[in-house]
Amino acid sequence: MKNDKNVLRTSIHNFFNEIINIFNNHSKSDKIPSPEKLLFEKRDKTSSSNIELNSFDVQIIPENGDIFNLTTRITFELSNICNYSLFHKKCPLFLENEKIILPSKIVYAVLDELGRYNYKGQIAYHNYNEPLIDPRLFKFIEHSKIKCPDSEIYFSTNGFYLNQIMVDELIEIGLNRLHISAYSKNEYKRLKRINIRIPHSVELVSLDERLNKVCNSSNSNNKNPCLAPFNEIIINRDAKISLCCLDWQRRYSFGDLHNQTLEEIMRDGNLINIYNRLSRGDRFLDICKRCDWSR
Repeated sequence: MKNDKNVLRTSIHNFFNEIINIFNNHSKSDKIPSPEKLLFEKRDKTSSSNIELNSFDVQIIPENGDIFNLTTRITFELSNICNYSLFHKKCPLFLENEKIILPSKIVYAVLDELGRYNYKGQIAYHNYNEPLIDPRLFKFIEHSKIKCPDSEIYFSTNGFYLNQIMVDELIEIGLNRLHISAYSKNEYKRLKRINIRIPHSVELVSLDERLNKVCNSSNSNNKNPCLAPFNEIIINRDAKISLCCLDWQRRYSFGDLHNQTLEEIMRDGNLINIYNRLSRGDRFLDICKRCDWSR
């Protein structure tokens, strides 16, 4: 058993070193070939322009003023890379056939835009990615605090690379909240010993089922209102806005931050109409019909 654990840890460290090389050698590219076998070949992708919607008179975003009045969190999915995805066969990232990295210039541009609007909500750096595997994370947090000093900076991590020195430095540059998912009892005990001087939680969890949680489940008959996609704006690794965190196949995505600002995407009529319908409990999109959550 001890030898198995050493092999696992060595494999993960080797993977981490590979990722460092990827970020260093491909800083100008957001799509990087990977030798992993393609297991998931077809996504049902639907752009906002292909969704037929009923129009509503409600204008939720003012023509002038704060466009983030409905937003409590901005989430950056920095990549589709996680050190545990190699072993977690029920994680969506296990099925990825290429590594995709959200370009730094897009993160900085959005943070600058948030700063101009004096954004005070939460800024997060996790979705399906492991944030601590990204060597740019410290710079992003630092820039977040410079541009949005009143925001709460937060991320969730599996904690594999976390230690006391890293925690102290993260807090020093502006991290405000931390959630840690420990995937073994020994990791849980180790992580609980770290002195974390900000609001945080350490949770002992298992490698859970995520592939079929919503996308392949049956209709839920849930008629409750949902405030996606404005309550939490998710910027995925493709530099598009995701409908919500449960749409791991990215069936519904909006805009493109390579050539649009976040404000321009948020003012899109189709995106606004989707919010208006979901906020009334009209779960007309396929994935929403299957979902029992309310954002």
